[in-house]
Order: sequence, then C-alpha cells, then structure tokens
Amino acid sequence: LLDEQEIYSFHEHFVNNDIYSYSETDFHFACGRMWLVYTISACLHMTTGKYKGNPPMCYFSTAIRHVAKCGKNLNFVQQIELLTLLVLYLLRTDKDSLVLYEIIKDIMSICKEKLYLNRWHSLDPFANKKLRLFWCVYLLERMICVAVGKPYTIQESEIDLPYFSEDSFNTKDTKIHKGVHFINQSVKLRRTESRFVEQLHIIPQRPDVTTNILNNGNN
Repeated sequence: LLDEQEIYSFHEHFVNNDIYSYSETDFHFACGRMWLVYTISACLHMTTGKYKGNPPMCYFSTAIRHVAKCGKNLNFVQQIELLTLLVLYLLRTDKDSLVLYEIIKDIMSICKEKLYLNRWHSLDPFANKKLRLFWCVYLLERMICVAVGKPYTIQESEIDLPYFSEDSFNTKDTKIHKGVHFINQSVKLRRTESRFVEQLHIIPQRPDVTTNILNNGNN
C-alpha cells in the first residue's frame, strides 16, 4: 500500500523538525499517515504480550487530529491510503463489520471511478504504485465482502491488471526486497474465489438476483 521510503523520509524530517518544505496539507497528511502506521503497529505488537507503549488509541487520536486539518484538500491517492489504513485499524478494534463494508466500498469507488486503478496502463510512470494500491484494496474488499455477506463493489470482469513483479511490488528505495510469490498466490486465490461467488450467486451481486433466487426457492 505505502511507499516505504516516503514513510522513513518523512519520519526523519519530522524528528529533526525539518518540515518547512511541506505544504500545510501535505504535512498534516503525512503526519496522519505516520500516526496511523504507529497505531496499527501498536495493535500488532500488543498481540505478542510484550507491548509496553501507549495504547493504540492515543496514536489514533493524534492521527485523526492531523487528518481533520487537511479538510477537503486531500487528493484521491491520499484518501485511499488514509482510508485503507483506517480499515486495517478497525479490523483489529471495531466489531461493526457493516461500517467496514461502507468504508471499503467508498475506497473501491475512488479506485474504480476516479483513478481507474482497475485498468493497466503500462506507460503511466506511476503504474507500479497504482498496481500496489489496487491489489491491496482488492484483497481487503474481498475479505470484508465475504465476511459480511455483501455484494462485491467491483466485478472480476472489470479488472484488467497484471500480477506483481519484483519491480512493481518493491518500491525503488526498498531496503529489503521481498519476493512476490506469496502475494501473487493470495491475489490469485481471491480471484478464483470471487469467480465462484459470482457465477454460483453464493453472495448475490445485484438486488434482482436476490429476488430471483428467493422466487425460485418459493416455487
């Protein structure tokens, strides 16, 4: 989802108070994103039983204060990053799964209708970043839709993208390069599952399908 070097670079600037090259919106966005990463990291660390830091909610509150100062000035990529991090946090803390569905639905709407991330454009200089964004959102969206029994927010036929390569998965300045076999297998499994769900109407994807199934059952 995130560019590792962007996170490290901003953190370095933040701790050294070298923040004056950032616009007000970019500064608060980067702060909000950084504190959301801290929040999720704290949640994960708590599962080890060895965590002795502040409660994750403290970091989350700080993140929200910064994000709120961005107002309506965030671009679509920034919105996707922050909302996806929010989903990752809520998955670990909030039991209201319908809220998760509504958020992921909004994220996928931005991906599909505003940025067209579901279509591959190899000449786009940001193609690799867009690919990472989409597949990350896709994996979360599929998991949440199946868990709550809600329709997918994007159909498999609408997706025309390659799987990850080493270059597209690892950012330019990634310190530790990761293999792509596991993440590609995860995407392939979700796509296979989604085709079964769509074709067998395991989770009806349209209201009219639901009606037809109920009518057939009554007959």
